[in-house]
Amino acid sequence: MVWDMWFGTKDGLNRFDGYSCKIYKSDLFDSTSISDNHITCLYEDKDHNLWVGSRLGGLNLYVPGADFFIKVIDSRFEGKSIIINSISGNLKDGIWISTLDGQCFGLDISSSKDAKSLKVKFLKVAGLGSPAKSKVLNVYLDQHKLLWIATLKGLQIYNLKNKQLDSTGLAFSTTKIFDRNNAIDKIVYSPFRESIYETVEDEVGNIWLAGDAGLYMFDNKKRDFLFYKLGGWVKTISISHNRYGEKEVWAGSFSNGLMILNILTNKLEVIEYDNFSNLGVLNGMVHKIYKGSDGTVWMGTNGRGVVYFSPNNSLFQNNMPKKLMNSQPSVYSIFPIKSHGDKSIIINTMQYFYHEDLTYGHSKFDTSFFSRITYEDEHGQIWMGSTEGLVTYNPETNKVIPIDPEEEIVYGIYGIGQKIWYTTPNSLKLYNTLDKTIRSFQLLGKEDHSSIVSHESLYSTLKADSDGTLWIGAVNGLYHFDPIKEKFRVVYKNDPKNPKSISSNEIKSILPDPIQSNKTLWVGTTTGLNKLDKATGTFIHYNISDGLPNNTIYGILADTSGNLWLSTNHGLSVFNILKQSFTNFDVHNGLQSNEFNTGAYYKSSDGEMFFGGISGYNRFYPDKINLPLNKILIVITDVNLPGSKNPYPFSFINDNFLTHDNNNISITLASLDYASPEKLRYAYRIYNNDTSWIMLGNNRNVTLSNLSPANIFFKVREQMHLADGEKMSWKWCLSFHHLGGNPFGHISSIL
Repeated sequence: MVWDMWFGTKDGLNRFDGYSCKIYKSDLFDSTSISDNHITCLYEDKDHNLWVGSRLGGLNLYVPGADFFIKVIDSRFEGKSIIINSISGNLKDGIWISTLDGQCFGLDISSSKDAKSLKVKFLKVAGLGSPAKSKVLNVYLDQHKLLWIATLKGLQIYNLKNKQLDSTGLAFSTTKIFDRNNAIDKIVYSPFRESIYETVEDEVGNIWLAGDAGLYMFDNKKRDFLFYKLGGWVKTISISHNRYGEKEVWAGSFSNGLMILNILTNKLEVIEYDNFSNLGVLNGMVHKIYKGSDGTVWMGTNGRGVVYFSPNNSLFQNNMPKKLMNSQPSVYSIFPIKSHGDKSIIINTMQYFYHEDLTYGHSKFDTSFFSRITYEDEHGQIWMGSTEGLVTYNPETNKVIPIDPEEEIVYGIYGIGQKIWYTTPNSLKLYNTLDKTIRSFQLLGKEDHSSIVSHESLYSTLKADSDGTLWIGAVNGLYHFDPIKEKFRVVYKNDPKNPKSISSNEIKSILPDPIQSNKTLWVGTTTGLNKLDKATGTFIHYNISDGLPNNTIYGILADTSGNLWLSTNHGLSVFNILKQSFTNFDVHNGLQSNEFNTGAYYKSSDGEMFFGGISGYNRFYPDKINLPLNKILIVITDVNLPGSKNPYPFSFINDNFLTHDNNNISITLASLDYASPEKLRYAYRIYNNDTSWIMLGNNRNVTLSNLSPANIFFKVREQMHLADGEKMSWKWCLSFHHLGGNPFGHISSIL
């Protein structure tokens, strides 16, 4: 089976395993090398055979076990030179080929006694006519044994069962169901009367055609055509489903950019070629589009190499306004004013305050102050902890009113009734909105009970519990305060002698458990996530060794499923409380950066989450963040004998024999997740020797040294902190016999 990604170029065939490319080139002195360096097309049939068309070398078949090529036919047909431009079919029904000069023919292929050659019989398409008249551009054999022949003058269909050719299309009707420009015209569209460039079959047997004016779909059940007018020459297409299960067509046009058409909603997204980041203008064309089972889209361009897009890379978007990106994009607090709809938001950095309200059509940008926290009380009043102290803010008039200007560092705010509680680095304070009085409750320092000196870097946070009590996190512990009695109930601090004490005194975030708030409190610290059992006062710790990407927990929010979303110094992490597993996201998934900021997190009343970091902020609804659950495939890409005077070329099909002194074996692994290979973690074990898996991290090279005489079974697996917990991928096994007294060892199979 062809596991890797293969790319045909003008200078060789490239095989990509997710980490590096192996390039196959022609060698006239080696009959098993590829026959030409200029690759024109690639095709994998239903039996997973890889066929390679070339400019001057004809057709090649790749033999994966032995890693060599068999030349099927040379570059001449009926006495004329040919350049293959498309391949389709299978060994049972024939391999069908079109050529650059407009020809179309089939190959009946069978094996020969020589393992490095094949028997080939040519098959013709009856009634097709001369190449000059038909000018074939592409061929495709569908599951019903219909050969779809795309030509410059229109579609032709050849039935392999009865050897009949239909070039008129009179038996089929065509209905236009989409027009990019919403134009009403009386043009009769038909794929039999315009140039067709590529044919693709979807999972239900419908046939899609790329044409001069857009896309045609042949409905296999209704036996008619639907037309999608995209307003331009479509060169290549790929059919897939988006993360919501909706069918999409990705179409590369000649000059109108990359077009993504949602078949369910008829929504068309157009990405102009000159907007491809870091690529510049793509000279007008994407030559080939391929979408893998994992959702990754690969695009072969005109002179700009390969471009790929993974749905995992766009799970999130940086929502920072573009006009702010050139100033200070590091977000320290963020607050959407949902009472004004989805178009009103307050953003603060260390250099400015910014409020954008598209509902009322105005904004406020002020560099004289900024806010560390914004809070809306039950009466709709906006409170802010700013560099001007505790203030109120009117979002309609943009007016700021000082309440406690003497306290320049306010981090946490909570209001109930006429009482507004707020925290500073060294105290909990209470403002009464009726009599305008302010009272202070000091946060005790270390064992000497000295106060904490107020300083910008000393963060404090405030969270109300379900019973009305308050939790305050400071740099010197976790405080539990009773607002009725106006007394601290308890202070939790780290005790190095007690493994069940809190893991750090520096508290960054607090959240009552979304399901059992009366029993459990979650605490984010600089050394990991802590779970407080309120009944016993003991803590359970979670850190990098448990699956967290980083131990600094800046923010904690809960979704409707009871999962915890954590902002860290290395991306976002989702903690499944029931499964005790972490799902991690980083900048490769579309986050503003890997680094988030203290206090820059918020969950709105409708469940939308906001997390701010050093390069902007992300906003999203957690239930919209879906990950494909495909298992990640592990492959063994290379096996060799380090230090051997006569290195043996390992075969992944045939048996391999090793001399008695070959007791060191080097194995190279790859996991075919092309979007985020840096997240992959490997493990291996000698099945009949190791009792546990040996963790390799992201190292994919294994050397087995000083092997003793035995039947040895080498197993490898991969773990990835991305899917729901640590999903284990396919396992591969390498078994061999190492015989000390025998001059040969025998590798029996790779499974």
